[in-house]
Amino acid sequence: MRECGSRRSRVWGYVQFLRFVPEAAQRAPLLLVLPEPLRPLLAFMPELKPLLSSGRITLEGEAELSCSLLSLPDFLGVTKIDPSPYFDLETETECGRIGVFRAGSAHYRFDARRSLSPDMLAPLLEVAGLTFVNLQQGDQLQGMEQGVGKTLIETAVAMARCEVVIGVDSMLAHLAGAMGKEFWLLDREGGDWRWQGPDWYAQTRIFRPQGLLPPVEAWPPVIARVAQALREVSGRDRS
Repeated sequence: MRECGSRRSRVWGYVQFLRFVPEAAQRAPLLLVLPEPLRPLLAFMPELKPLLSSGRITLEGEAELSCSLLSLPDFLGVTKIDPSPYFDLETETECGRIGVFRAGSAHYRFDARRSLSPDMLAPLLEVAGLTFVNLQQGDQLQGMEQGVGKTLIETAVAMARCEVVIGVDSMLAHLAGAMGKEFWLLDREGGDWRWQGPDWYAQTRIFRPQGLLPPVEAWPPVIARVAQALREVSGRDRS
């Protein structure tokens, strides 16, 4: 049995690389090690559910060999990424709902360039005809519905209801992509290898600062471009 997962991997890695687990389980029985808050997500992976119920994949026990989830593409000989969604929250999308999250972990070394302050979102909230949903843990922002639940699944369901999700490079970004949401990434200057290609998710649009500017100067023009794109969403023909 091969243990696929690493307690030292970042949470984004689990969400991004879970797509490879069903194929790996076809080759050998797996012990899948995941952080406890992420385990409920497995119930919403259609390809994974039968493998869990049959015992081909287990979540507890001992393993003979181990590898990180991030090493699975190499072990499997993956040469092309399939950007198709692999989470299905079984929730209908509601037109005009826009999910927003603005920050990741403050411990990330590039967080000062990645995360936005709440006031930077103001131009987005001024776009008429849309309902904004807060997906940022700890935020209580005027003009936004609260979408953060007590569990990750509750937050994921709130995200699944959104027509468009806007956010920074964090675990929630990968969750939106893995659900097949139309996701607009507010990507820091320089970005991360995950968003440099190939396309990991089918409906990702990337907004990046132009030029090497401090965050307080870099982000307002980006948010202005996103606000203009939202005006187009607001006037979109959904008939």
